[in-house]
Amino acid sequence: MHTILVINAGSSSIIKFQVFGIEERDLECLIKGQMDGIGSRPRLRASGSEGKPTVDRTFRTDEVPDVGTALNVAAAWLRNEAAATGAAHSTQGAT
Repeated sequence: MHTILVINAGSSSIIKFQVFGIEERDLECLIKGQMDGIGSRPRLRASGSEGKPTVDRTFRTDEVPDVGTALNVAAAWLRNEAAATGAAHSTQGAT
């Protein structure tokens, strides 16, 4: 299965991301999430393909002070999630 990572980082206080799996001609949303409250009350939330929450974590403001840091935190979580689910080969290089 191949994967596509889509990131919307057009805001200074929130980023949204989705990971899609591609199998032949079928496209499936595998992970949907966001990092909001960037610079004030950072919070990473995501859910899997069935809508079940996979992460809901808050951070101190100094841990995620800007969008660049938020992207790095979300990317690190996605890499760890991929490794934990055995999909690491599918998402390598996606960040």
